[in-house]
Amino acid sequence: MPPDVRVINNGRIAALDPLAGFTRLDANGKLRAGRTPYLLRHTFASFAIAAGIPTFEIARMMGTSIEQIEKTYGHLLPDALKRGRAALEAFDARSDDKREARG
Repeated sequence: MPPDVRVINNGRIAALDPLAGFTRLDANGKLRAGRTPYLLRHTFASFAIAAGIPTFEIARMMGTSIEQIEKTYGHLLPDALKRGRAALEAFDARSDDKREARG
């Protein structure tokens, strides 16, 4: 996980800790107070987005819609438009190269 990834935690900006929700168990192996299954689900979605997994795949893995993922986690995707534009431009450049090669 990139070290520069930041999240808002209780109103503070903090470094993303990939094990934060998973390593804090009590002596009986239960989640400590404040650590709910929903929090773990939210953490998974946030990490998946940070890892670059497409929203379509995240939505399928989580059993929800793309719209809900984008509504809830869209703030974590500030470069999505730029990445999409770059991918289309690269595809267009490859298409131009193929056309030129054919003559």
